[in-house]
Amino acid sequence: MLRATYVDGTGSYVITVGVAAMPGSAQARAAAQELAGAGGSTGAGVRTVPVAGGLAATFTDSRRQLSDSMAAGPYLVFYAIGYTDGRPTVPVSADGYAKAEMTGAGAGVARAVASVVGKPVPPPHCPGSPGC
Repeated sequence: MLRATYVDGTGSYVITVGVAAMPGSAQARAAAQELAGAGGSTGAGVRTVPVAGGLAATFTDSRRQLSDSMAAGPYLVFYAIGYTDGRPTVPVSADGYAKAEMTGAGAGVARAVASVVGKPVPPPHCPGSPGC
């Protein structure tokens, strides 16, 4: 699992994105379907990456507000999102605005990562040197 942590432009949310390599696209889609029931849950998904000295310093697994995953080619892309101010996990499902904002931010970062890693690798191009 390759992970990276991002902070949104307002400095309010911290998002950890993880990319897991699967044997193929079918396995990635199957895993995404199996995990689909965990959307919005803090139980499944990528583990957070607290970054000392920054806005993500207090972002631990117990502070995830939402998490989800999606398939991208032979990869499974996960995200977990929470607040940068270290507040404890609270059910955001009761606050439609907070849930929509967090889902938009977390899924947006995950989709941006998925759009790059999920692209097919182009065939090699031989520039005409010896051996081509």
